[in-house]
Amino acid sequence: MNLSFIDSHAHIYSEEYHNILDDTIKRSLNAKVSKILMPNINLKTLSSMLKISEKYKGICFHMLGLHPCYVTENYKNEIEEIFKFLSYKTIDRKSTRLNSSHLVISYAVFCLKK
Repeated sequence: MNLSFIDSHAHIYSEEYHNILDDTIKRSLNAKVSKILMPNINLKTLSSMLKISEKYKGICFHMLGLHPCYVTENYKNEIEEIFKFLSYKTIDRKSTRLNSSHLVISYAVFCLKK
């Protein structure tokens, strides 16, 4: 039996990982972590997250969303901008479905808290 793990919540696109990202990915693979899911924080983190999912295709997967801790008065506009990335040309259909679900769930959780 070939056992592997999925890291279901990693913010490895944040600045703290910029200098150690390659090593982090290597150590994860050595520890049998085969997939790393990256939930988005807000509009500002999209670019670096998308670059990592492209660089480590098949290992790192981006999930679009707006983290409840980063919701501001401008949240509706930010969510609209994030939704524009669902049709981004480099995102394949499978990951788009995953991203769409994550965004809807994140938005629903925020609405329920109000």
